[in-house]
Amino acid sequence: MLDEPREAQYPSSVVHRFPYQLPPSPSPLLHRVRDVTKHRHSDDLDDTTSSIIMGTKGFEAMDIESSNGLASKAAKALSPARTRMGALVVALILGVLFVVLVVSFAQTSSIRVDSDLPASVAALMNVNALPCSDFYEFACGGWLANTSLPPDRPSFSRSFSGIQDANDDLFRTILAEKWPLVSDLYDSCMNTSVLDALGAAPLGPDLNAIRSTKSKHELLALVGALSMKSGMNFLFPAYIDVDEQRGHTMVLHVEQGRAVLYIDAIACGKSYDPLHFLILCGITLPDREDYVNTTRFAKLDAPYRLMITSLMTLAGWSDDTVADTVVSFETVVAQAMLPKAALRDPNATYNPTTNISGTYPSMYVALRGANISLDDTTRVIVVTPAFFRAAETLLRQSSLQALQSVVAFQFVLASSGGLAASFRNATFAFFGQTIYGLQTMRPRSQQCTDKVNHHLGELMARYPTTRDDYPVVLTRSDYFGNIQTLTQLNHMRAVTLLHTEVDKTRWSMPAHAVNAYYNPTFNQIVFPAGILQPPFFDVDADAAMNYGAIGMVIGHEITHGFDDQGRNFNGDGLLQPWWSDSTAAQFQDKAKCIVDQYANMPVYGHDKATLLGMVNGQLTLGETIADVGGLAVAFQAYAVRMKKAAVNGKTYTRDQVSLDDVHPPAKQRVHGAVMNNDDFARVFNCPVNAPLNPVKKCRIW
Repeated sequence: MLDEPREAQYPSSVVHRFPYQLPPSPSPLLHRVRDVTKHRHSDDLDDTTSSIIMGTKGFEAMDIESSNGLASKAAKALSPARTRMGALVVALILGVLFVVLVVSFAQTSSIRVDSDLPASVAALMNVNALPCSDFYEFACGGWLANTSLPPDRPSFSRSFSGIQDANDDLFRTILAEKWPLVSDLYDSCMNTSVLDALGAAPLGPDLNAIRSTKSKHELLALVGALSMKSGMNFLFPAYIDVDEQRGHTMVLHVEQGRAVLYIDAIACGKSYDPLHFLILCGITLPDREDYVNTTRFAKLDAPYRLMITSLMTLAGWSDDTVADTVVSFETVVAQAMLPKAALRDPNATYNPTTNISGTYPSMYVALRGANISLDDTTRVIVVTPAFFRAAETLLRQSSLQALQSVVAFQFVLASSGGLAASFRNATFAFFGQTIYGLQTMRPRSQQCTDKVNHHLGELMARYPTTRDDYPVVLTRSDYFGNIQTLTQLNHMRAVTLLHTEVDKTRWSMPAHAVNAYYNPTFNQIVFPAGILQPPFFDVDADAAMNYGAIGMVIGHEITHGFDDQGRNFNGDGLLQPWWSDSTAAQFQDKAKCIVDQYANMPVYGHDKATLLGMVNGQLTLGETIADVGGLAVAFQAYAVRMKKAAVNGKTYTRDQVSLDDVHPPAKQRVHGAVMNNDDFARVFNCPVNAPLNPVKKCRIW
């Protein structure tokens, strides 16, 4: 995250676009930045990662939207088990470091790139750069100089994008075989002539229902019902997750509003896991700061209003003031939201309550409308009580007509991806071009493959071996209806898990996801098969290459269990104190060192001269702790292995093969990890107080 001035959200080592200066997000993989730098994290999460934008504070999400090349994660933990894709990106840049470390460590002379390093690594490097001053350029400069950003992607990563593109090619082969459901959904998505012929007709019944409401109570109940089938964005997200302090039961969580996610279409959340559903989100712009910071809002005000007006005109909603109404409403919502850094304390965000109908009556009506069973004894975890108090006030003070316009817009926006090209073009002009700086939309086939993965990801991963029973019928001529059917199915499956026993064997993403995550409430790390392929892992590769890539990811994820959030959960995944006061105090002192160190790192634009801002050390603390610790753990693990066996068939020594394939995350992220690593300084003979060899190093683990 960047403090003002800023232009980027998540500096990463993929190629990025930055047309509008987006606020930074806690996960180092979010690519909503405007500077064209090549790099990436998903943490994400994302963007991203994750890829699921799972709605909670529970997980460390990688936020790598690896399935789309767009990592857009915007909050402290957009998921019940925050995925850490950022780790994966860091892994690949620090993977290069790992190889270089290993190769250099045992050499008394300079590294000969042409003979001492694997060709796949050497080709990515710029050996003319000074590693002790700019390791990012040294390790990745060759790739950065020779890589162009595709016109339809906000970011591009050598590793993630390549793996995901290969996976998508395989998925399209499966879809072409006309398997039930998955091919039905794909074909209906590809049938754009039908969508264009229908125009705004699919919206008619629900927009009429919104217009016909006679009271706020009736409208809020309808909002809940609409969110079940459209995933529409209004006020707040709700999800089913573990009760953090009790641990054995799935309960309802609600939290403050969150921005929508745009990937060719609008979604309140993007998740492979129907268990963790989102209803109602909150705001439309990428970050609360886009509303409360007048300078930033001024850049988005006109294009945002234009999109609102365009969509509502296309939908046939006759209200000349709808743009003013929506902007005013969302601004108040954003003002009520806490800054992301304030959401990092899991103890402060754990607020169990009952009697929701009495305390938060509007929330209660919307949740009941979404078919969620609640009574005065139902235990609900309210992540941000102050936000919901403010929301109740806002709803009381707003007129029925104003609320109808806001709800209508959010419904149309959420539905736009399943409508005619005119709707999709209107959202792309704002989100794709203004926000992400894209020149073109992605191919329709890619968009539709992603939709199948989103709604039927588990089913897709098992064809043709296993065919799960989905109690739905899809038609190849009704894409809009298919999306509503599947959204409602996943919603209802999630609702049935409320108050059930926790199943810790269940994953939150399918096996083909190019991602990984640490879930503190399960005390669990998951590495799907999708990430266990080159360049992250290759059974035929050198040990150093694998330790540098997937080893770094593993080290990063392990360290998340002991970062500023993970340390609060014990071995059973319960949010309970398990450290002594003195240990906790030592941790805080060491963590402050990391916060202060990163807060002094400037972030520049692609011209390397324009200051975009400084890294927000507090917001990124979980990731930076894991980066520093993950690199150290990976190198130590490699050293232990090499004590037992020599590097077979290689001319370089064991300490020389540590860095794997490079797909780096943000330059600051990479530099922060290496500048706190003694092995790095020793291998490169960095002078004391060189930019990447400070006298004072910050380490926790």
